[in-house]
Amino acid sequence: PQAPATVATAAPLLPPGLALVGAVIVAMQSAIYTYDGWTGPVYFSEELADPARDVPRTMIGGVLLVMTIYLLLNAAFLHVIPIREMAGDPFVAATAAARMFGPAGDTVLRIVNALVLMASRVPFAMSRDCLLPAILQRVNAGGTPVPALWASIALALGLILTNTFASVVAMLAFMFVANYAVTFATFFVMRRRQPQAPRPFRVPLYP
Repeated sequence: PQAPATVATAAPLLPPGLALVGAVIVAMQSAIYTYDGWTGPVYFSEELADPARDVPRTMIGGVLLVMTIYLLLNAAFLHVIPIREMAGDPFVAATAAARMFGPAGDTVLRIVNALVLMASRVPFAMSRDCLLPAILQRVNAGGTPVPALWASIALALGLILTNTFASVVAMLAFMFVANYAVTFATFFVMRRRQPQAPRPFRVPLYP
């Protein structure tokens, strides 16, 4: 008998327009938070004695430290969870915590992961610019913006308890990358418009 004819399948095409933007956002949200956070020391620059010296060092040292921790964590996850079980798991860290510390480990890890100290510095700065209530700019004797910190904690817990945290994180992933693009473009513009501005830390190989 004659062999059935094979039908050639067309190569999948990229979605056009807004659909392509949406696809990029979905892909981006899976990776951005792995690398984001290296700019965290900038949020604390006002609290440093010598920010011109300390911010670049902490940013570079932080990236190297996070790389080391990231590799060690992945080795620990592989020790607890076989790699075949990681496929399709949206939060391997929580699964590993649940296996090591019981059901409470998952909940605790998710809450701690959401509560980053640098988040409180954003409403603190916005309050000083009269964009948020004045109470958020209050600091304690040690210089910590306690009301802004508690406001950030309450917001994060609210998102977790209402099961909307993942949706907000997905939307913010695109905004983070857009913010980086604008910031980097501003960097080049300022170098051109203000060539004599004080720059205590020189970027190697730039321009």
